[in-house]
Amino acid sequence: MSDKACIVHALHPSELLYEARLVLLEAQLHGKLYAARAHYLALEPGAGKLLGHLAYGGDYALMNAGISGNCLLYDVPGLMGASYGEKGVSRFERDVLRFSELCGVILALGVNDVAYYSQKTGAVISLEQYGSTVTDIVDRLHKAGVRVIAQTLPPRSGFVKKGYTPEMEALRVSINEWIRDSALFDYMVDADALLRDPKNPSFTDERYHQGDHLHPNQAGGMLLAQAYDLQKLTGEA
Repeated sequence: MSDKACIVHALHPSELLYEARLVLLEAQLHGKLYAARAHYLALEPGAGKLLGHLAYGGDYALMNAGISGNCLLYDVPGLMGASYGEKGVSRFERDVLRFSELCGVILALGVNDVAYYSQKTGAVISLEQYGSTVTDIVDRLHKAGVRVIAQTLPPRSGFVKKGYTPEMEALRVSINEWIRDSALFDYMVDADALLRDPKNPSFTDERYHQGDHLHPNQAGGMLLAQAYDLQKLTGEA
């Protein structure tokens, strides 16, 4: 490890701050690590796991590039779409790749894309488009010497009572299978397997969501934090 702090970045919707447990809303470097307090209590377990660990706490900063409602492939139209920000593939260079001292990226985008999947959007939102886009992102990060940590897409059935179709769920399942089977990533955390209801796997386990069937509660956050292996996250032996 160099004497400069190493940045672990995260590219995901801000809803998935609850799932990318190892990010904070802000981090600043002043020789040693300073981390701002997160707004979400569910962030604290994962942040504490990394930052409180004596072997890592002085060497790593954690940054968050999350935007609420953000997608990887799709620019959501209309007024609300403007608040969701540019799609991840468009903002990747500005929000992630341009940072110096970047050593790792947690990639957890896609769960919002599947909720916009339809015949109309199928040319933009598909397994093929997801795979080719993520492959390009990972290749660019690896060329820059950056580790990539993938996270599967969590269950979202029940989050919207109407409108989440079997075709959307099938796409989510297909994307997760691709993530699990891919040899692209340096490390993978299976958020879907951890959070889903074993009896009804398109839904989040009742113990782990905030009442909306998508966003993990503190117990769900702790479960995900504990799933992260710090040596695999950082690449340190």
